Amino acid sequence: KIWAFNKKVLDPIVARHTTVDQVYNVPVLVAGAKLASHMSAKHPKNPDVGEKAVWTGPRLIIDGADAEQLKEGENATFINWGNLMIKKVNKKDGKVISVDAEQNTDNKDFKKTLKVTWLCDEQEKSPSTPAILVYYDHIISKAILDKDDDFKKFIEPSSKHEFEMLGDPELKTLKKGDMIQVQRRGYFICDVEYRPYNSCVGRARPVVLISIPDGSVGSYGAPGKAPPAKGPEKKTTTKEGKKQGGAPTPAKQGKAASPAAAAGSGSGDKLNANVTAQGELVRKLKADKAGKPEIDEAVKKLLALKAEFKSATGQDWKPGMTITKAAAAPAGGSADAI
Repeated sequence: KIWAFNKKVLDPIVARHTTVDQVYNVPVLVAGAKLASHMSAKHPKNPDVGEKAVWTGPRLIIDGADAEQLKEGENATFINWGNLMIKKVNKKDGKVISVDAEQNTDNKDFKKTLKVTWLCDEQEKSPSTPAILVYYDHIISKAILDKDDDFKKFIEPSSKHEFEMLGDPELKTLKKGDMIQVQRRGYFICDVEYRPYNSCVGRARPVVLISIPDGSVGSYGAPGKAPPAKGPEKKTTTKEGKKQGGAPTPAKQGKAASPAAAAGSGSGDKLNANVTAQGELVRKLKADKAGKPEIDEAVKKLLALKAEFKSATGQDWKPGMTITKAAAAPAGGSADAI
C-alpha cells in the first residue's frame, strides 16, 4: 500500500512517454497517410508539463502483443493521434507480421476501442531512442515466511529484469533523476542518460529507466509475473473466536470476500458483463461531474471486478473481448498471471 503513494505523487506531474518492444514489434501500414507532425500535451490533464511534437505517417510500429489483439473491421485508438480502421491483420505461421489500416480520425468514439501505443517509423524526422526498462523483483520469493521456513530456499535467483525498447525522441532529453510515466508500462526514473553514437563502442548509449513501484503487481519484477505466493493462513483460536464458534471476525470476513460473491456464479461471461456495466457507470458519473467520493468508490469497485475477472479467466479484461473456455482458470484455483 505504501507504494501506491508513489502513483499519487507522480501521476499529476510527470510527463508521458512511449516505448515499443524492440524484440517483437509489428509495422502498421496506414493507407493514404502522409508524414506530418502535431503538438500534443505531455500530460493529458496538466498543461504546465508542456508539449511535445508527435510525428504521424504511413508507417508506424506497435508492440507485437497489441497487434495480436487487433480485429479486422474495427477501430483501434492510437494514443495521441486518433482512431484507425484495421483493414487486414497479416499473419505467418500464426504470428502477426504486419497490419494494414486506414485513417479514421474523424471518428471520435473512443469508448470501446483497443488503446494502442505506437511510434512513427521515420528515423530522419522522428528518430527512436534506444531504451532499457529495468524492473527489480523481490529478493525473497515468499511474501510471508513462517518461523520454520529456511529463508535460503526462498531467495530469488534473478531479481533484476531488463527489456530493450525503442522509445520516442523525447527520451533523449531526460536527465539522471528525471521521473516519467511510460504509457501503459508504469512510472520510471532515469538512471543513465542517452548518449549519441560513439565510435568507440559502435552504438549509441541507450537511456536506462528503472521502474518505480506504484502498488500494482506489474510495477515490480518481470511484467506479467505472478505476485509472491502467500503462505497458508493459520487458524488461530481466541476467546472471541470460541464465543463465535471459531468464525472469523467481521473485518476478516470482509477482506476474504471476493467480488465474485456479489457477481453470482462468477463465470467469465457474467464477470465480463459486470465489468462492462461498471465501466459505463464510471463514465456516466464522470460525464455528469459527480462528486469525487462517489466516482472514487465506483472506480474502486471497477478495479475489483477487473481483478476478479482476471482471477477467473486468466486474462486482462479488454473492451469487446470474448471469453474462451481454454483461457478459463481451473476450478477451485486462480489462473497464472500472463
